Amino acid sequence: MPDEKKESATAFLKAAIAYYASLGVTVAPYDRQWLLLQVVRLPRCLPRVRPAPHPHQAYTPKTNGKAERFIQTALREWAYAKAYTHSDGRTAELPIWLHRYNCTAHGSLKAKTPISRLASPRTTC
Repeated sequence: MPDEKKESATAFLKAAIAYYASLGVTVAPYDRQWLLLQVVRLPRCLPRVRPAPHPHQAYTPKTNGKAERFIQTALREWAYAKAYTHSDGRTAELPIWLHRYNCTAHGSLKAKTPISRLASPRTTC
């Protein structure tokens, strides 16, 4: 992103959604709406609100739990797994950790890899 203005952030978000769509990952309309709202709202001037979910979409604590579990794992196994002398070192380790995380079989996925759930042939380990 050339800057942190809402136009740049919105363009980045749209490009990210398109990229994930090319991998077979869809972002629900409700999530797109919420993400765009967070990008374009005036900083600290408007309250953070979540729009009402679409009536045909099921959002449960289970879906939130999966995201929270991933964040806990990332913090434990990547962000704070060792002492970094600079945040650049931690940032450089992220792609390596993500590859390992996505390409290692998980017991919670019946010994499958997280990346195996994507439909795209570009998503092999």
